[in-house]
Amino acid sequence: MSARSFPGIFVLAAVWMMGLPSGKTLAQGPPPIALKKIDGPNGAGATEALRRALERQHQFRLVPTPGGVPEARATAGAGFLEGTLLGGDGRVLFRQKYQRGNPVQNVRQFADDMVLTLTKRPGIATSQIAFSLNRGGQPQVYLCDFDGGNVRQITSKGANTAPAIAPDGTRLAYVTLRDADRGEIVVIDLTNEKIQKIGGGSFYRPELCFSPDGKTLAATLGAEGSGGNTDLFLVKFKGGKPKALLQTPAPEHAPAWSPDGREILFAAAATPGPSVLYRLPVKKKAPQVVQTGFPDGADPSWSPDGGRIAFVSSRTVCVHEFATRQTRRIGNGASPAWGADSRHLVFTDGYSLIVVDTATGKKETILGGGGSISHISWTR
Repeated sequence: MSARSFPGIFVLAAVWMMGLPSGKTLAQGPPPIALKKIDGPNGAGATEALRRALERQHQFRLVPTPGGVPEARATAGAGFLEGTLLGGDGRVLFRQKYQRGNPVQNVRQFADDMVLTLTKRPGIATSQIAFSLNRGGQPQVYLCDFDGGNVRQITSKGANTAPAIAPDGTRLAYVTLRDADRGEIVVIDLTNEKIQKIGGGSFYRPELCFSPDGKTLAATLGAEGSGGNTDLFLVKFKGGKPKALLQTPAPEHAPAWSPDGREILFAAAATPGPSVLYRLPVKKKAPQVVQTGFPDGADPSWSPDGGRIAFVSSRTVCVHEFATRQTRRIGNGASPAWGADSRHLVFTDGYSLIVVDTATGKKETILGGGGSISHISWTR
């Protein structure tokens, strides 16, 4: 979906019902939000952008009229949107002026702030998804919006893959391949397009993940003299070689940070045998097997709230909950990545980006048909 200009003024009304009893959310449905038709030139475009931003997050149910409960109001003009959320007693929950340089992004930020205020979880409407796409030649790194729109090709020279986007979306790390198996780690600042090579060399099959604070990369890679074995390293942005965190005879793959930055998930396989998941306390350096109830595991991703992990077992995306120790299958695919709300999960069936609402199981293909997709990363 491309950005569209919609000058004018609009007012919207939002209705919020208090939280439902535990276990009753899905049966009774999500709490409602009433959206009033937006007036002014191109008001239909503004209304549609807001409707999509809320509906695709599956947090609220849109209804036609408000009625004596918390209410959200917004005024949009040329280059800005001013939004206010009122409580049921009329007090202001927040008032914010948005000037993100894009009318659609202004609306989406307002939607995300509504989600955060009313659900206490971050919204995903302003988030970005990074992925590697191969259209039949050399793989390149791309970004798109949370709904699959606004696709941008980030790299173009050579072969580039394995992207990892910083949680705040300001930086993007990826691997520029020098041959089929070796590559350099590159970081681009998305705010000014400055490019930096880090790690001081070319490595065997690097895979990357930003730390929650965005200051460090966890990387599985084969260093010089590794004989093709990949180990777990930490890579700083200020220069210097990768610092070994774990080196074993078994190759490690697909690092994923815990949301508190204290642990790293990864997959490793003893030869012969399937890969399984491990969690490694960064300071103790003593990995422990993650007991998912499945015989194998790959491509782990840790939910931002810390309560669940997504992973792949036998070409099936699965979700494991730590509290209940239960694991369920989501669907055929690979490379799962959590959204900021710890509710939505994006993965690929090989040729499409698919987002699933893990609370309901509803799936939506947001992008597809352009080539093979891998190495998905989602801002938080």
